[in-house]
Amino acid sequence: MNRPPDVELVLRDYFADDGFTAPDHVLDVVEERIARHPRRLAWRLRGRPIVNTYAKLALAAAAVLLVAIVCYNLIPGRSTTGGPKPTPTAIPTSAPTIAPTTAPTNARASTPVLPAPAELQGRWLADIAPDVAILTLTPTNFTISWLGGDSGRIEVEGDQITFRGRSNPECPSGGTYRWSIEGDKLHLEPVGTDPCPFQTEWAGNKTYTRYD
Repeated sequence: MNRPPDVELVLRDYFADDGFTAPDHVLDVVEERIARHPRRLAWRLRGRPIVNTYAKLALAAAAVLLVAIVCYNLIPGRSTTGGPKPTPTAIPTSAPTIAPTTAPTNARASTPVLPAPAELQGRWLADIAPDVAILTLTPTNFTISWLGGDSGRIEVEGDQITFRGRSNPECPSGGTYRWSIEGDKLHLEPVGTDPCPFQTEWAGNKTYTRYD
């Protein structure tokens, strides 16, 4: 039975050498001792449980997340791009605004209630001393050119004509006359009392001749 060499002697022999080349028997002894010496992998044993635990937790979390995503996408009515599609909002439509139909007030105002007939309209002339009187009649108005003259509105109802709205402040409104036409002659006859004495002078029982 061989006795194992003494390590201390071997090392002392090694250091006693020049240090550049180790003897062969020294290398053989070191190699043999290293091969028989038990190996301690402390760093692997301490780190392996931690690494394995974290790895297992990470794999489990990834698997749970993957299953949740797949189940969420398989739910009916769900979009795979995430979230339900927005429902289009209906735009309220308002009824068209209809402009109120109103008749032009100017047209109504200009239309006389009792206009003069066409046969009464025109210019009439009468020789009333001390001058010649010219009576002009339109559908709604009159003008008398005699001794300063006068003007205003008229209303004709049947064979009666009423003079209203005079421009002469000294002549009250009113005065109705019956009119009649024979050929080119216009005859005026008072109906009741005329409140305007000036008007009685050129209209009361006067006969005019058509001037145009």
